[in-house]
Amino acid sequence: MKKILIATICLLCNSFCFSAEFGGIIKSNTELLIPTQGDILWGETIDASAYTKIPFSTKDDFNSYFAVEGVYRFRITQNETTNSLNLPLIKLNMTSYFGNGFVSVSAGRFFTSDITSNIFAQESDGVSGIYMTDVVNASMYAGYTGLLNSRFVSMHGNSDYEFESGNFYDLSLPYIVIGGTVSLPYLFLKQSLSLDVWGFIGTQNINRNNIYTSASITGPISNQLFYTLIASGSFINKEEQSFTPGLFASGEIDYYFSKISSVVSAYAKYATKDFETVTITTTLAGLNWNNILAAGFSSTIIPVNPLSLKVLGEAVLQVDTMDYLGTQFAAECRWQVLSDVLFQVSGKYFLAKEIDSSTTNVSVKAIISF
Repeated sequence: MKKILIATICLLCNSFCFSAEFGGIIKSNTELLIPTQGDILWGETIDASAYTKIPFSTKDDFNSYFAVEGVYRFRITQNETTNSLNLPLIKLNMTSYFGNGFVSVSAGRFFTSDITSNIFAQESDGVSGIYMTDVVNASMYAGYTGLLNSRFVSMHGNSDYEFESGNFYDLSLPYIVIGGTVSLPYLFLKQSLSLDVWGFIGTQNINRNNIYTSASITGPISNQLFYTLIASGSFINKEEQSFTPGLFASGEIDYYFSKISSVVSAYAKYATKDFETVTITTTLAGLNWNNILAAGFSSTIIPVNPLSLKVLGEAVLQVDTMDYLGTQFAAECRWQVLSDVLFQVSGKYFLAKEIDSSTTNVSVKAIISF
């Protein structure tokens, strides 16, 4: 009996080792902030992560897997040194295929986002369900953010909220999250329409509730020219006040060149004074999407296969006064040295309305995967 048990365990371990996927990534990011006036600020961040994906079933009409990822972060600046741990991925997934579609259910901690990728775009603990066909795509999500590490996730909340701090892990802002999305791909003339509704209920000492509804339409204007239009309405109440409406809108046009690997984009984004996201997302200049009008461009070109170049520019105005705040310029160069080695250098310059407030940022990144 003992021999049979040992043989069974060895067989399971052998099957696990050959079917499971393992990997890791090491990232190094060196940053410099150079103000027009004042001292230069610097920081060094090193992330070491490891992940595994264990398949349980790989049939033609059904598959399932379990995936987990852990991250250790070491960060040093001229003021402090911190060590942090994170689990950005703990996910159990089951997917059943039928005809031209599938149903997928996931549970655990994983990345999720609204259709704008601007209101809520981060990890969260919860359950999601996805139904996808050629005609309609639908998804539902319910989750909780209070067990995340706030050193890795940034969210808007009460300014006086006190985080539960630890040596490696600080609990994040606690929101109950509920969301649903419906998309109609290729609704007409290859145009796609998406609608979603998201609600965020503050728990514990977070005295706010946020409701968002968004619509997005995207598609081709011609073979090489594409557009995206997004509109989001927010209803937010803070400190037991009545719900205050806000608006976010954006439009973007992308042109893809046919003979070279290059794309040029132009965009405009607008957020009213009472609009506020849940995940802290910012303009190119690093300003929150609140009382902001931003217009800019970006261009990406791949002159040779392992090298890509990108330039960006963005002008920012304050909506309620229409005061000019400044213009952000940025450039980025990526070099895929090997299939698992990436080197990146980027720089930003913010030309503020008040020249003395202008800043320069320089970043050097190296990524090794294995």
